[in-house]
Amino acid sequence: MVDQGGGKSAGVKLWQSIPFNLDKDMGMQTYYNCFTGPNASTRAWWNVYYANGDKRYFTIPQINGSTTIRATMSVNRVYVDTTLAD
Repeated sequence: MVDQGGGKSAGVKLWQSIPFNLDKDMGMQTYYNCFTGPNASTRAWWNVYYANGDKRYFTIPQINGSTTIRATMSVNRVYVDTTLAD
């Protein structure tokens, strides 16, 4: 849920934390379906790996295609499926 102006899309960027170095940008996916209802969900996957770090985190640099919007966004759940990594 976006607190200002409603939600249409969210640009979600995945980062890999690299100890004692700059974190690595693993790319961005844009989510749309998560705004279609309270039980809606959307999926994306990243197929990138960098050595020397196994912790990852997300940032949301775009809401509704804008990087300058002043809003907050809440997310109910995030699932991580590692079956492709096996």
